[in-house]
Amino acid sequence: GAGSEVEEIIAEVFAEVLHLEKVSVDESFFALGGDSIVSIQLVSRAKARGVVFTPRDVFERRSVAGLAEVASRVDADAPRKLAELPGGGVGDVPLTPIMREVLGWPGGFDRFSQTIAVNLPQDITADVLERTIGAVVDHHDALRSILDRSDDAATLRIRATGTVDASSLIARVEVAAEISDTDLTEIASRELDSALGRLDPESGSVLQFVWFDFTGDTRPGVLLIVAHHLVMDGVSWRILLPDLGLAWGQIVAGQDVRLAEVGTSLRRWAHGLVEAAPSHRDELELWERILGEPDPLLAHRPFDPAVDVTSTVERIELTLDSRQTEALLTSVPSLFRGGVADGLVAALGLALVRWRRDRGVESSSALVKFEGHGREEAVVPGADLSRTVGWFTSAYPVRVDL
Repeated sequence: GAGSEVEEIIAEVFAEVLHLEKVSVDESFFALGGDSIVSIQLVSRAKARGVVFTPRDVFERRSVAGLAEVASRVDADAPRKLAELPGGGVGDVPLTPIMREVLGWPGGFDRFSQTIAVNLPQDITADVLERTIGAVVDHHDALRSILDRSDDAATLRIRATGTVDASSLIARVEVAAEISDTDLTEIASRELDSALGRLDPESGSVLQFVWFDFTGDTRPGVLLIVAHHLVMDGVSWRILLPDLGLAWGQIVAGQDVRLAEVGTSLRRWAHGLVEAAPSHRDELELWERILGEPDPLLAHRPFDPAVDVTSTVERIELTLDSRQTEALLTSVPSLFRGGVADGLVAALGLALVRWRRDRGVESSSALVKFEGHGREEAVVPGADLSRTVGWFTSAYPVRVDL
């Protein structure tokens, strides 16, 4: 029947995004290794097959069977799609709360970015690479952003398609195929540094590509993609990378590039947040209460801008064994009906309270700044951000009270 067909589609998409052979209808998406970012991919791919549910549904229902109960078929009563503004995705974008916060940082943020490296097809040419990148930059508005800070109120402006010349975004670096890993790492970090130096949102430079082209045909090239954080987040990479692959495939097959359409533009969403803000004013009291409790220093002194900089940060890496990993990812979330984050935050709260107590500071709670993917479509009804590239992250305070 129709119900079992919906279940089948959802089960296929579960397996696809989680890279599993098959899944049972009762298993939890999160226990199987899903997270909030992958849930957006799940929603997007199910929708492409005519089955509609929201990221919130995934969180509340969790299993294939549970989602099948609330999912609707697109052809029947398609949900009202949010109408775009005149000009579509091109034009002024009011800054989202996270953008506003970062623009207020001392010390500049031009190099504030996300980076990823991908292997290129063996025989790609400069022309094909340029056209591939050009097609994707034309398809995703955020990648044509320019930050306008001329007056007190900064805005992000999205330029029309065809205005960004893809060749200007690519730096080609020829490297001998037999180069040692040590030398390659050294060249790559130097090139990354200079790509970061070319980022400048105020002049519209929000994206850079470094093409490591190995001489001879022995090894495929590597493309380093450097995106300013203003235009990129964890979900966006999962949209951008497949689109680059698809555009390349269409170009080499001699076809026109046709990428799946974007639901709601970044511009429409940002305007929608501004319109929605007044109706959330009654939540302010909660956030003020969370922030109002004490948050004692962790060390004996406050941050010192002369000493406490990125270059002096030390990293400690720990490896969890399979038993601990199993507990963290599977047993704890299922026992407490939560996600992986709940166990981690509880542990962090315990650690912070104990750390302070060991240093003579009594404080029974710990304040943590928490990030979410921010694509809470219910805030702007009808929005569909499953295919929208941009920086949607939200940050909010969480108090672990012991």
